[in-house]
Amino acid sequence: MQEKLEVLLNKLEIEDKTEFIGGSLDKIVGNYAKTKYTFYMTLETNLHVNTFDYFLKRIKEVFTDVEEIEVLFTIKEKDKEKIGEYYQAFIDKKISEYPLLEMARGNVVYFEENKLMIEVSNKAEQLKLTGIERELTKYLLTSGYQVDKIDYKINEEKSRAVLTEIEKLKETVEVKETPKTEEILKGKEIKGEITKIADVLYEVPSVIVEARIFGIEEKELANFTLFSLKITDETDSMYANVFVKKDSQEELKTVKSRLKVGSWYLLKGKIQNDNFKHELVLSVYDITWIKREEVQIVDDAPIKRIELHAHTMMSQMDGITKLDLGKHTCELVERAIKMGYKGVAITDHNGCQAFPISFGIIKSHNKNIRKNVKAKIEELEVKISEETDEQALVSLQKELEEKKQEQKNPPIFKGIYGTELTVVDDTINIVVRPTDEDLIHNTYVVFDTETTGFNAGGSDQMIEIGAVKICDGEIVDRFDELIDPKRHIPDKITELTCITDEMVQGKDDEETVTKRFLEWTGRLPMVAHNAKFDISFIEMAMKKYNLGAFTNTVIDTLELSRALDQNFSRHSLSALVKRYDVPWDENAHHRADYYAEGTAYVFHKMLKKLEVQRFEKINDLNKLISKEEIHKFGRTFHFNVLVLNQKGLKNLFTIISLANTTYLYKTPRILRSKLEELREGLLIGSGCYESEVFIEARSKEGEELTNIIHFYDYVEVQPPEVYGHLLQLGDFKSDVELREHIKKIIHATKEAGKMIVATGDVHHFTREDKIYREIIVNQKVPGGGRHPLAKKDIKNIPSQHFRTTQEMLTDFSFLGEELAYEIVVENTNKIGDMVEEIEVIPDTGGTPFSPRVK
Repeated sequence: MQEKLEVLLNKLEIEDKTEFIGGSLDKIVGNYAKTKYTFYMTLETNLHVNTFDYFLKRIKEVFTDVEEIEVLFTIKEKDKEKIGEYYQAFIDKKISEYPLLEMARGNVVYFEENKLMIEVSNKAEQLKLTGIERELTKYLLTSGYQVDKIDYKINEEKSRAVLTEIEKLKETVEVKETPKTEEILKGKEIKGEITKIADVLYEVPSVIVEARIFGIEEKELANFTLFSLKITDETDSMYANVFVKKDSQEELKTVKSRLKVGSWYLLKGKIQNDNFKHELVLSVYDITWIKREEVQIVDDAPIKRIELHAHTMMSQMDGITKLDLGKHTCELVERAIKMGYKGVAITDHNGCQAFPISFGIIKSHNKNIRKNVKAKIEELEVKISEETDEQALVSLQKELEEKKQEQKNPPIFKGIYGTELTVVDDTINIVVRPTDEDLIHNTYVVFDTETTGFNAGGSDQMIEIGAVKICDGEIVDRFDELIDPKRHIPDKITELTCITDEMVQGKDDEETVTKRFLEWTGRLPMVAHNAKFDISFIEMAMKKYNLGAFTNTVIDTLELSRALDQNFSRHSLSALVKRYDVPWDENAHHRADYYAEGTAYVFHKMLKKLEVQRFEKINDLNKLISKEEIHKFGRTFHFNVLVLNQKGLKNLFTIISLANTTYLYKTPRILRSKLEELREGLLIGSGCYESEVFIEARSKEGEELTNIIHFYDYVEVQPPEVYGHLLQLGDFKSDVELREHIKKIIHATKEAGKMIVATGDVHHFTREDKIYREIIVNQKVPGGGRHPLAKKDIKNIPSQHFRTTQEMLTDFSFLGEELAYEIVVENTNKIGDMVEEIEVIPDTGGTPFSPRVK
């Protein structure tokens, strides 16, 4: 066992092994899918915390092909003194998520008989620590301390010291007059310093907050009426209790009529721990209503962006931008118009319920625009007919021409109608042009290509074709030729493949090598990993040089793996060679002949697996997956769809109907093939962090990623802040890594010849409104389940507010000024210009618009 530990430490390049002396690596246990491994180790005593952290860091860096690694130490003789170091290290890591844990820094801890005792200075500190007990216990268990129970002890001396410091601080703070008030509702006039709710950390006898009410619950008690308020000052939120005596009829009447959701108040009272809510609550004894003007958002950019991804309240339990059916108002549309935007997209989840109201508002606005232009033209024509001064006449005629041009293309506001849906991948083309040829004992051409880039339909071309012929597991022939592209090979391609300009200089051109390859291949069935990419270059070459049509049968080992090995999440060639135990050097150059050989041996082992399952003919491969059930089991991704014209609107309605009926399974969803069939008049966008492009870009690059992007008309990226929860979940290790991922998507999209746009994935209009969405996120979703952001590791949901043009440019400033402007302003406006003025509800002139029943 000690030898195994020695081997592991050497692999991790840990030079100082002093603390590991006498230890052993007992076993390594992996799950069935081989995505998680647990290392069980025994040590004489606990490691120092720095050694422990470094060990965990190195083991995750070295075993990068494993998605999750866990280490569990068994300690022969626990060092009770070191547990304080581990406690402090844990608190230091958590402070970034929970700033209020700063108060717990330096706490004294004791460990005895699997019980941890923590000294705290007050009840609030204890409450904060209680919320992270599970994480603390797990962390300590990993390091070798099994904690069965955590107790707390309030250190009175420390508590008094903290209160003394608070009093000293209060003495040094200049007392400011509160804002001018309008009406006292209860108690006395309030004067004094205002405290932010975010700074309310413990029980205090008196505090003043300035807050807005966003929820009221009234309850009758024996002698009192209790008003339980939900309040926020946009730094944080809390509960406030207002007790009014029932015999104080005048005060009760005033409070009842003047406490309203959305209004601002000064509230004075004491902070105390509520025994029912188990948190700090403001018990109010003075209330004053204050007048507070709504802050208007201004976008003063000369050319404004267009938001192409936004939700209203019709995105159930998710969006909160206001939409009132009775008052016929839509916050998203009305505020965008007021801010001077050219248009905005309405892309609610799974439906189009916001369309009628939005259309009505937009139609009315545009009608006034046209009416005003027409009126101005008539006014100018009258002035011209009456004007006698020649110079003034020229000026009026010029203005008239400008207005007539404006009449042809008026500055209307465009409603960009769409939805966000889930697509199910049913386009698993394991075999293209299947035949009834023998599957198991056939001769196959397994091939791979190297190219100058990833856009076969653009200026890129092949620079190498490598292939082998394999029959019954034996390679019987080989083909490998370099191609001279007659131009410089991009540096990044050379870095990836090690194919240089010097290596291809003087080699035959693409046409000649392609001819020879096709002659060598003949009519044999062909195999490739992610065959769509390689075949696209072969087919493009045949088209460019008039070499005829490509008609060979093609089997894709990527798609075959997804169907054959559905319990595995990874299907890259690197994953397959490990799964099928094929000799493979990860550090070898990315060359076509080497990849073709590796793919060939993997394919042979797949055939052996299929033979056991009694697959005999090539066309039997299509039986691996039932098309009727694919919508239940296929891979799902979010996507956005935008309407370009009336035909597109009709197709969108069809897609939404099918998603909510025929293909409904847990959530509304649509088959990729059906979406392809109905995409006329629509633009298909990649969507949010749950989109195919964003997810697959984590593990794919180059040809595979390009192939994915080609399905979409445009690709979205959101500001790094919108992906902030992914940092908390550990999907990305740092903000730098997240930004590099965004850059990768942008560059891959541009290389694929597709449009990249920056969107806000808007769910609330102002940043301050995030507090309301947090409440929705933490509720149960109708039908069961939880919101995707309602996870214990997500302590702070991202702000998905409507960003101004400058805000968005600032968010993407890490891309450089030119690229940021392209994706934020230029490309969003290009898409806006592509959209026609849509008539959601046809004007029938009063004739009932009754449905036609077939």
